[in-house]
Amino acid sequence: MRTPVACGVLVAGLLAAAVAAPQGPTGRQVMEELERRHRVRYETAEIRLLVRTSAGDERERRVLFYIRSQDDGLDQMLVRFREPAELRGMGLLTHEVAGADDDQWLYIPAIKKVKRIASGSKSGRFAGTDFSFGDLRPEDLDAHDYTLEGSEDVGGVECLRVVAVGRGEERVHSGYDRRVIYVRPDLYVVPRVDLYDLEGRHEKRMTRSDFHDAGGVQRARVVVMQDLPRGQETVLIYESRDLTTELTDRLFSQRELEAGGE
Repeated sequence: MRTPVACGVLVAGLLAAAVAAPQGPTGRQVMEELERRHRVRYETAEIRLLVRTSAGDERERRVLFYIRSQDDGLDQMLVRFREPAELRGMGLLTHEVAGADDDQWLYIPAIKKVKRIASGSKSGRFAGTDFSFGDLRPEDLDAHDYTLEGSEDVGGVECLRVVAVGRGEERVHSGYDRRVIYVRPDLYVVPRVDLYDLEGRHEKRMTRSDFHDAGGVQRARVVVMQDLPRGQETVLIYESRDLTTELTDRLFSQRELEAGGE
């Protein structure tokens, strides 16, 4: 699994080691631990999605989110719109591919067609939100270089500051020069990610809040992606989660995607 909690002594000492000692964890090691702690076999979530514009307008959507981690550690993900009626059935299917760019397909119910998302289009916005197609992929540790650059206060908690830079085409396709990922060493969650465009400008900020224990793993109930230049944001409110119900191969097939969830 690529992402977006073990030993109490290690967790308690991690921040001090990272800041004070050169033999502390590397950025890569922090990301590996983050992935390990958040890995689950299956996850289903019902999400209320709000798009808020700079003019103060607000549009509401309701979506279902599914993820399955396979035996080889690769993920399959599906995002499916339930409301409003004009978007019902729209879905984004992602298959993680080892050592290569992930496969993504978008089903558009208005034309009843499945469109493959080209690598060069993954920086484009998904369904009018502030999330790009690339933002909705699992984290690929092998496609990035991670550097631990000390710590910083985020919401009153000192967090590890990990800078992620895509390697080769990953950087170009993602649309980001770098991402700064803030990791809480007590819970091993990510309360904030700052995203910089290819010109080095601070383009987006993603925040996560209201963390809770969801069956042995930490999850946020609220996720916000802000588009800073545009002054707008997309809010995800997780209304329910299920980490126990098995999800089958069929759910993550192109045929099922085209069926629109009916």
